[in-house]
Amino acid sequence: SELHIAPSDGSGTPLRLDAPTIASPFVAYEVFTPDGATVVYSGVQTESGRYHLYSVPADGSAPPTQLVSGSESVNYFELTPDGERVLLLRGSSGLRLWSVPVDGSAPPLELSGPMVAGGSIGDGGEDRIIQSPDGLWAAFVADKESVDVNELYVSRVDGSAGPIKLSAPMGATGDVGPTHFPYSPLSSYPFTAVAMTPDGARVLYIADQETDGLTELWSVPIDGSSAPVSVSDVPDGISGGVLFLFRFSPYGTRVVFQGARHASGVVELWSAPVDGSADPVRVNRLPVPAGDVTGTYWPNFDMSADGTLVFSADQDVDETVELFSAPLTGGVEPVRLNPPFPAGGTAGDVLQSQVSPDGRFAVYVATEERANVAELY
Repeated sequence: SELHIAPSDGSGTPLRLDAPTIASPFVAYEVFTPDGATVVYSGVQTESGRYHLYSVPADGSAPPTQLVSGSESVNYFELTPDGERVLLLRGSSGLRLWSVPVDGSAPPLELSGPMVAGGSIGDGGEDRIIQSPDGLWAAFVADKESVDVNELYVSRVDGSAGPIKLSAPMGATGDVGPTHFPYSPLSSYPFTAVAMTPDGARVLYIADQETDGLTELWSVPIDGSSAPVSVSDVPDGISGGVLFLFRFSPYGTRVVFQGARHASGVVELWSAPVDGSADPVRVNRLPVPAGDVTGTYWPNFDMSADGTLVFSADQDVDETVELFSAPLTGGVEPVRLNPPFPAGGTAGDVLQSQVSPDGRFAVYVATEERANVAELY
């Protein structure tokens, strides 16, 4: 495959931008810088057969600049928000994090630092690099110090600081993880187990760092200036912990997460300050026995621009999943959004839902009228 550019209205002849030295090149992935002036791409362009990284003016006024070379292929890359630098993952015996200027004016800098033999960044998914909104910091999860013990680190993208370990010391089988999680095809939000607050001041992550198998939601300053604090604050004796799903409120001051805090294995919806300064509050009603906040697809909650949560749960009748709305601050009886489902039948389950961009409507898929027939409402 080759890299070409052409006017979107079809008024001009396509212009080839790549300049391979082999007869059968391959361009794997390309992206424009925010100003549209430059295209950054990865691909096989030389006899080495390696996936290298290049940048080229979008108008074809200059040949491509090779940003990284050597024997290691580029596994993944993304631009910083200002488009000035490229963050990339590469490595033949484990992935490492690198940073390089888009214009190739300086050599790549390794941001991940030394790793134990067999150590690597990431566990799948393009969000293995978590950037701060201002583009100054890049966080990553790696078994950097002990194989198979994933911990959270952060570095400045210009290489001026880091790597700094943000997570607390893990137990023998503890982990931060995973940084990528499959989510509903209707979801409008990328759910992850590691994310930075909208102001870039803190990093939140899910880990079983104190008790193996008991995952909690933790919050730590982005510069590692103080120790992590538990946001979920799961009481002693409760098993299950926090699911690998959380989301920030519109202003970034609170975080919404799913997990078991009241009873072992009973998943509910909770909201708490991002800095862990107050206990979580329950958003849903206390479920009936065996009921919880659940759904066919994860995540099974969405949020409007004003902070209203829409979620599915069998909180009133076990195994009858319905759609509710409630403010993220809790303390208010949730409102049921679907009509009453048929009593005593097999019809009646909300499968997935999404809030409209203006927050006025909730769109959902449910077997509302006939069993095993999913329809859109």
